[in-house]
Amino acid sequence: LLFLRANSLSVLIPSIMHGTINGAGSLAVAFLVQNNDLYTGITGISGFIVLVAINILLFALNKMKLVKL
Repeated sequence: LLFLRANSLSVLIPSIMHGTINGAGSLAVAFLVQNNDLYTGITGISGFIVLVAINILLFALNKMKLVKL
């Protein structure tokens, strides 16, 4: 979200992204019958893996000078 804020020079884009992340996480958990917090949602393993992958991608793009951090 900080990356979006820095590059868009506005708080609107990160705000929309924050709401999208919260909504998607809640929607995914709503359809599970027996959910375990360790495995589901943005705070589970799958969410952690996605967040790590996005951070690695942003780091690599910054090193290749394709994005400005």
